[in-house]
Parts: sequence; structure tokens; C-alpha cells
Amino acid sequence: MMTKPAIALAAALALASCQPAFADTYLGAGLRWSGELTLASNDTHWGESTTGGRPALSGGLRLDHDSGAYLGNRNVSLRNTDGQYLEMAFYGGYRAPLGEAIALDLGLIQSRYPGAPARGSQTAAYAGLVYAAIGWRAGARIESEVSRGRYTELLLHGDYALGLDSYVFAELGAASLDSSDPRNGRGFGALGVGHALAGLDLRLGYHASTLSRGKGGGSGQVVGSIGARF
Repeated sequence: MMTKPAIALAAALALASCQPAFADTYLGAGLRWSGELTLASNDTHWGESTTGGRPALSGGLRLDHDSGAYLGNRNVSLRNTDGQYLEMAFYGGYRAPLGEAIALDLGLIQSRYPGAPARGSQTAAYAGLVYAAIGWRAGARIESEVSRGRYTELLLHGDYALGLDSYVFAELGAASLDSSDPRNGRGFGALGVGHALAGLDLRLGYHASTLSRGKGGGSGQVVGSIGARF
């Protein structure tokens, strides 16, 4: 599996504007830490399941500084033809404000796969813009593997508050792989709703890609999840 932001990894990592923000705990000296734990009915990447349609557990910690620098780790349980294993993503970067509502986000992320030695590790660089306004957030990001140059990803994502602690979220992206990979070139996207209840984040979304079945693609994935931020 390729590197996942945060958030998403997925993306989810440095640009996690498609997901509710982590709850911050102030440590002093301009430092804040936060974390999250999520149980999902399935885990997807680029619109395809990474668990064979099975449930996945993920979680991570993040340390932010008032200067805009941050470090974090996110882990997720995966399963495919390599068997069952863990993806561990370590990332760090810098978010620089470009105005009251927009910021530039730059960073590196390294993924390791304990339990799947053949997968080795990989390092990717990312750059993006994040916009936040009352009621909605949006972002655009490009990520490219720098260790072996096997993929480049472009992602657009956002969420909009509906009121009553509910929101809708969406993402649209494209991925380019090494030309020797039969899965090279695909679009992917997701659309769903979320709701905050008693300190938990409940989400339900539909994820799909343009990858054909002949190249390893599958049907769209409906994913439900329950998460906690701390």
C-alpha cells in the first residue's frame, strides 16, 4: 500500500481538513499534543480496500508547536495478498499562514510495514494549501514518493458543517504510478456524512476509484467508522 495521509493518513495527517480536528492538550513552551483512535468497517486507499473488506483499527499521536512545526505518527492494521500487517507512518512538517484563512503546508512522511518485510519502507514529500472559514474547510495537496519515485498523488478535499454537530465531507483525487505498474493512472473519490456524538466522531462514506477489475480494482466501498479524539 502506498503512503496514506492521514488522514489518511492519510492526508489525513498534515492536511486533515476532511476530518474533524484532533483535540489539543497544551504542554507549555508553545507545544500541544493530540491523538485519535478509530475503528472502521473497512480501510480504503485511492478508493480501493486495503483490508479485503475487513474492519481496520487505526490511531496516532501528533505534536504541534505555535511556530507551525509539527511531528506525528499514525498506525493502521492492513490485510491483502501479503497477509495481515501494520502500516506505521511517521511525518513532520511546517504549516505557514498566508493570510487569515489560508495556510501553506509542507512536509515529509515515511511509511514502514512491520510484519510485511517485502514491502520495505518508503518516503514521500507533500505540499498543499488549506483553507478554513466559518462552517467549512477545504484543501489541495500533491504528494510524491522521493525514495523510489513510484507514485505521485493529487488530492482535493473538504468538509462543510450542517449544524446539529453534523457535517458532509468529500474528496477527489488522481494517482500516477510507475509506468511498469499495471494499475498506473486512476482517479478516486469519496463522499459521506459525519456526526459528533458524546465525544465520538461517527462517519459513513462511499469510496470508489476508476481502476478496472482487470487491473485489480473492485466495486465501490461503503465505509462506516467510529473515532475518538483526545
